[in-house]
Amino acid sequence: MRRAILLALLASPALADPAADAATLDACVEAAPTVQAARADCVEALAIPCTALPENQEPEGLAVCFRREVAAWEALMQADLARLAAPLDGAQRTALDTSQVDWATHRDSACGFIAVIVGDVMAEWWIPACRLRKTAERVLDLRSLIGMAGE
Repeated sequence: MRRAILLALLASPALADPAADAATLDACVEAAPTVQAARADCVEALAIPCTALPENQEPEGLAVCFRREVAAWEALMQADLARLAAPLDGAQRTALDTSQVDWATHRDSACGFIAVIVGDVMAEWWIPACRLRKTAERVLDLRSLIGMAGE
């Protein structure tokens, strides 16, 4: 019962705390034994319970739920980019910066294309859902690179 109450509280966009959301996802990723487990257990971990609430069943409510989790993954991504950049030399940092710009361009283009296919009403929540998945994947990729970069 306590778990159900906690999940209901976490799901409410009105009670969203970006730092707490990022900490929740970070703890989930860190507890996962593999990248595949993190992908299965952590991606959409905040959004899906949020979308299950009756008040979030319309496109606008769905979009709020997905945007909430996007913000948490973006916070983790920025922190991970800083961690990854710390031990790098100038040329490596330039390559990281270029990679990040290219990644963001790809994410925005790939997710924006959805609107062309599904139309404006569905795109209202599909685009944030796409951004969530792609940003979460970027975080998982960055975490793998952090270990290789010598942190």
